[in-house]
Amino acid sequence: VAYTIDKTITEGGLQKIKITGTSKGAGITIVPTATITAGTYVIVRNMNSTKTNYIYLAVGTTSDFIKLAGGSSGSGDFAIFPAAMGTDIKAWATAGTEILEYATYEV
Repeated sequence: VAYTIDKTITEGGLQKIKITGTSKGAGITIVPTATITAGTYVIVRNMNSTKTNYIYLAVGTTSDFIKLAGGSSGSGDFAIFPAAMGTDIKAWATAGTEILEYATYEV
């Protein structure tokens, strides 16, 4: 199968951010609703080297929908998912020291 359609990473390319909030209420908005259009996807990865240091993602104020474990040498869990229009995507962590790598792209 040959793929010929280029996908463009939007909103500043691949980014890294320290997730200091340790509760959903203190979560950091990583993808604001204003940047989400139809066909927007999000790529996320926990860069923390401790497996039990988790990063959680939530849509708006609803329950968490992704839990990413850390991994040795920054090889933590990753996910790719479609973004829902009309809600911010927020991240929070267990230790407040985790680094989240993320990007958005449109199809």
